[in-house]
Amino acid sequence: MSHGERGGLIERACEHCGNPVRRTPGNFKKHVFCNRACYWESGFQRKRLIANNPNPRPHHLTCTGCGIRFKRPPHKQYAGKSNFHSRECMGEYRRRTAEPRETGFGYLDIYVGPDYPGVGKSGRIMVHRKVMQDHLGRPLLKHENVHHKNGDRKDNRISNLELWSTSQPTGQRVEDKLQWAREFLRLYEGVNIDYA
Repeated sequence: MSHGERGGLIERACEHCGNPVRRTPGNFKKHVFCNRACYWESGFQRKRLIANNPNPRPHHLTCTGCGIRFKRPPHKQYAGKSNFHSRECMGEYRRRTAEPRETGFGYLDIYVGPDYPGVGKSGRIMVHRKVMQDHLGRPLLKHENVHHKNGDRKDNRISNLELWSTSQPTGQRVEDKLQWAREFLRLYEGVNIDYA
């Protein structure tokens, strides 16, 4: 390994590909890799996990989601955790067993999966929004929000929720307001707003 100090940086060679890696002295560990791909391709992590496992042969596991038996090498098993034979099975299991959790603002959110309308990247949605979407039978629009009548953010019974809209006409001319009013009526005519 070559060591060369350049402006406070030390140069060492990547253990997998040999390319130079420049870092400050405190940022070097015992093993040096230039990127994550080299780290995994080197087999270092795999060898370490297999060395810690007394039985290097693939183990038969039971899928937590669907119960089928499948093989998985020791270095890809998750000790003390759930094991799934596919991502689809893991997603379905998480949806089936999802429990609401409290957010930092006192609301409840729940995992429904990435394909559900109105979810974030994590596949979670606020419970009050989900309840209203299920009640309406459609996703909420950008200008729609859901209000808790009694102020309790954890009380997500449909009878405690109201659909609110921040939509308003952009212009002040009479014809603009009439056009907006027609569109607004067309949007909400036939909508079930009886939440009892």
